[in-house]
Amino acid sequence: MVAFPGQPPGGARPKDLVNVMAAISSVSPLHKKVTVTADFASLAANTGDVRTFTVTGARPGHFALIYPLTDIDGLVFGPGKVTARDTVSFPVNNCTGSAIDPASQTYDIIIL
Repeated sequence: MVAFPGQPPGGARPKDLVNVMAAISSVSPLHKKVTVTADFASLAANTGDVRTFTVTGARPGHFALIYPLTDIDGLVFGPGKVTARDTVSFPVNNCTGSAIDPASQTYDIIIL
């Protein structure tokens, strides 16, 4: 078991993204954090797609995370992949029984 910063081995697990990011950053320093605004097209019920962003400085081999700054009920983003220099792609899934057409949103993207 990994000991997170400030916790003894076998201690409680982090309960939020901030603690997880602190734990990851203790092993792999934060490379870059950017904020982007995107207006995604509608996503049909129970389907998935891939969304791509330009993130200057991202390189193949880096790990990427994305999260919206406001909740989007029913959409789930997976961990990202740097598919080419400065290009990051994230899987997104609509886990509901109806289409979701999210309004323009602001997202944080973290590259490790």
